[in-house]
Amino acid sequence: MPTPGGLVSRKSKRPCRSSALTKATQVTQADLKEIRKSIRIRARLKTMLLLLQHGANPNIAIQPLPPLIAAARAGDVELSRLLLHFDADPNIRIPPHSVTMSETTFTDNHGNIYTTSAGGLTALHFAVVLPGAVGVQLTQMLLQRGANPNLRALPDASFLVDIEGKKSTWSTSTCDGGRTALHLACAKTYDKQHATEIVKLLIHHSADANLLCNGHCALSLALACGNDEIVSLLLTYPQTKVGMRLTHGLGSSLCVLLHPIFEHVRTFDSRLSLLSQLIAHCPSGLLNHRITMPYELVEGNIVDYVLHVYTRVEKKVLGDPAKRHILQQRQRILDLLAAELRKSAFASETWRRVQDLNHAGSLMEINELQFCFHCGRSLGVNLSPCRRCRLVLFCSNSCRRGAWMEWHGRQCLHIMARQNRGKAMTNTRSGLKVDGRQLPVPSTGNGHPAHSYGFYRDRIYMRKDAIERLQEEELSSYGNYSFL
Repeated sequence: MPTPGGLVSRKSKRPCRSSALTKATQVTQADLKEIRKSIRIRARLKTMLLLLQHGANPNIAIQPLPPLIAAARAGDVELSRLLLHFDADPNIRIPPHSVTMSETTFTDNHGNIYTTSAGGLTALHFAVVLPGAVGVQLTQMLLQRGANPNLRALPDASFLVDIEGKKSTWSTSTCDGGRTALHLACAKTYDKQHATEIVKLLIHHSADANLLCNGHCALSLALACGNDEIVSLLLTYPQTKVGMRLTHGLGSSLCVLLHPIFEHVRTFDSRLSLLSQLIAHCPSGLLNHRITMPYELVEGNIVDYVLHVYTRVEKKVLGDPAKRHILQQRQRILDLLAAELRKSAFASETWRRVQDLNHAGSLMEINELQFCFHCGRSLGVNLSPCRRCRLVLFCSNSCRRGAWMEWHGRQCLHIMARQNRGKAMTNTRSGLKVDGRQLPVPSTGNGHPAHSYGFYRDRIYMRKDAIERLQEEELSSYGNYSFL
């Protein structure tokens, strides 16, 4: 009870002491650890503030690490903010041979020795790999203070994938170099929600998504690590080149998605869905999607590349019933790629020019259309035009027959009808005049016995059905001698 003069009685103090003791005993070890940590942080901040206020330069000391990089590496947001306030360089790098950053050496299956290095890393490189909201806060703070998202670390073996072949046969590119902060953010296999936010920040501050690191670009790293949200985000970025060539035997981003090494990252349906998205963002579909083949240094299309990496599977897989389903899925992917390649060819301006030229010689001279229109292959095959329309190429009789049954049969009849209409308009037959009298035009040969038959497969003649007969009414029938 309160006493006169505003004093408190002894009875009122006893409950307060007991409650304080109770709260003290309820503090867990984790809470005590956090309290001690906050005390140390406050003490460190006071010490740093005292040094900086008395003229300490945060950009001079680089051993063992520059202060800003050490703070970012520890995930200390407040200390990083304090250093940046006192003009710490956000683009300061780790020296090439830092005494604290040891190199790691590893050997691949071909006996090649590689080393990893921290030389050239900036504070932004460490900020983007931090888990949780701390990484997002540090990344945003560094970018707002002028950190360059396109600075590269020194080249090392980061993201190197053992595809095949020897190191000396790898193709190189002027875009290839050390890893950037965007590479590291796209390759995160943890905390993917905050990784997407970090990538969005980097793109907003003009990060280049087309720089390569050991053959990988930002899009291919996101595909290889299963970051589908980052893939969708990069596809909305106009500067992202979906069909750009990768080095080190990776082909392109589409090849990385379909490569057997990365098949375990996502399900078959997810791969098909992502494949459709990537093809839709290619400027001309798969028609001009040329790829350097692994270790051979020759160019082919995506069907050649995927078929090459699929056929290098061990032969014992063919006899394993548990893995036949995988082979069936791969065959479905090859069929889909061939269909998309054919679709891109038919929608191109080059195909329209070939139809106007109307002869097979022009088709054989155009490199863009030098592939089998049924299976999609262009390397290691002998191509020959269709015996009827002469406007599509096939690599074998099986592809020729399969195409005729699946898609080329009706197309070929329409092409021939259009060709004959063009001939009829340009080459009108007026007949001869004798003594001023018009002679009748000779018959076109519709009464020939072969008029009611067509060549189908295995050199067998069969009667035409009603649909084929209706389509051929537009043709000026000369028999089917050209089918032989």
